[in-house]
Amino acid sequence: MSFLSHRPVEQPDRINLHNPQAAAAWEQKLHADREQLRRAIAAVGDKASKVEKYLQDGATGDGDKPH
Repeated sequence: MSFLSHRPVEQPDRINLHNPQAAAAWEQKLHADREQLRRAIAAVGDKASKVEKYLQDGATGDGDKPH
């Protein structure tokens, strides 16, 4: 199983929705579903602190706040 050692390293401050286990962990941590995370990432990027703030501010994709 040497292929496992060649996987890209996950960045703990970035949300990666392409990794099912990482995405599920972020869903649980941020109390958001996958679609909410997708919208947040589209709006502010994949940095966890920005996504968390976006979700806490109540942004739902309807009338997003300017940044």
